[in-house]
Amino acid sequence: MEDHLDDNYFKRERRRKEEINEYITKMRGDLPVYNVDEIRQYRLPYHEALLINLREQGFICTASFIQELFNFQEELRQQAGPVSHIWLRPQLIYSRAELDHLKQGLIKSEEYHMESDYAKECEVFLGLAVYFAFSHYDWWWLGEQLLIQSIKVSTEYESLKGKYEALSRFAYAKFLIENMKEFDDAKGHLKIAREIAQRKGWTSKGYFPDEKGTLFMQINHYLFECLYRNVKQLVKIDYKKAIPVIVEARRRAADACYHSGETRALVMKGICEMNIQDVKAAINSLLRAFQLQQRFGTQEGMCKVRIQLAKAYLIDGNTAMSLKTLMLLKESAETYNLPFYLGQAYKNLGEYYLTNGEPEKANPLLNEALKILNQCNLATRDIEMVRNLEAISAGLELFPKYIDLLHKAGTSDGDGFRNLMKLIDWKDQRTEFWNKDEIAPLSSLCDILTESMNKVVDSEEMMRGMSATKHPTVEEKDNQGIQDSKKIIPMSDGKEVIELHDNKGTFPIESTTGL
Repeated sequence: MEDHLDDNYFKRERRRKEEINEYITKMRGDLPVYNVDEIRQYRLPYHEALLINLREQGFICTASFIQELFNFQEELRQQAGPVSHIWLRPQLIYSRAELDHLKQGLIKSEEYHMESDYAKECEVFLGLAVYFAFSHYDWWWLGEQLLIQSIKVSTEYESLKGKYEALSRFAYAKFLIENMKEFDDAKGHLKIAREIAQRKGWTSKGYFPDEKGTLFMQINHYLFECLYRNVKQLVKIDYKKAIPVIVEARRRAADACYHSGETRALVMKGICEMNIQDVKAAINSLLRAFQLQQRFGTQEGMCKVRIQLAKAYLIDGNTAMSLKTLMLLKESAETYNLPFYLGQAYKNLGEYYLTNGEPEKANPLLNEALKILNQCNLATRDIEMVRNLEAISAGLELFPKYIDLLHKAGTSDGDGFRNLMKLIDWKDQRTEFWNKDEIAPLSSLCDILTESMNKVVDSEEMMRGMSATKHPTVEEKDNQGIQDSKKIIPMSDGKEVIELHDNKGTFPIESTTGL
């Protein structure tokens, strides 16, 4: 009996030991197996282990470049000091996620370089640069360094025909404009990129999906923005010097098929030409801007141009066209529910009548403009301008009487004292010192607008009548057109060339004086 119990005991112990050994073996199998790199990462700081691993794997350029970036950021921090924003930014050396992304991109780029696939090398490197340059502002410094390096790398490969140099310069200029607001530096890169990208069908959508059109168009768009910013600075100093820059800006907008930019440039050109007293050229520029808005723009854009066009006509002395333009402005603003431009229409109509010496008509218009613009939540300065004009129109007829009263109040006789009391009563109690019969009554708004419309209609009929007397009949035109469609021009070498006239009126906007 005892022998049987001993056998069972030994069997149980043997089985238990076997189970323990099996469990230990299973647990050992579940343990992770670390290689040398992983052990190194555990024992060393992550950035040190990363650099050692890169060198061991043969990515010498990647390791060296990452080390340079570490040193560059440390120099920036030391120059800025502990109390600066730069000091408080996250450090690349301790930012594992950013460091991993940077490492992977650089390794991939270096692999393509080893395979002599330089296009892919530049493509991957630029993509990495764009990622950091347009991410969180803490990493803009890194993105900028990568973009600069991308430009250097891409210029070394002539076989790529400048494609990635143009893309890199465009990306860097975009970064400088949008993030750093350094427009002058951006303009230099854009001009170089424009020369390279001319007559090429390249696009930057692989890096900037929101950009439209070809790379050449995008470069011209940003060039326009840089030039237009220069224009706004120049007009504060010298209108004449601003005009050549505006002309270049308009050309860049045209190259970009940026019709809104073309309009802005032409309107600014018209304003500058008005200020240097070249009113005919100003009208021409503004008419071209208006034509662009008619074809490609909006009703709001047309209203903006009409405001300036009405001013140009008024300066030129063409009051009929100025009035017509303002009435069209009012009509468009009412039709398309543009309250700001409706207020501007009334304001400019008021200025028109004020300039023509009819303050009794200007005052109701300016009053209506003030009511409308007050509802548009404009800046106080803009409202104050209209209010001042209204005050001028209201008191324009009284100024001579007020000055006369001041002269009379200065005498020492009884009349002088009575006139002095009139001034005091006006000052204290606003007691009128004038006879109402001597002042022209204010016209009603409806009557003024009706009269304005009648003036426009009359001027159009008069112009049509003048046009009918000046122009030949249709038959005369046909007979003369056959002879005049060709014009023989003698050349210096004795030969003759035929100049073909543009009978279709391809550019009517250059010669017409109306809308």
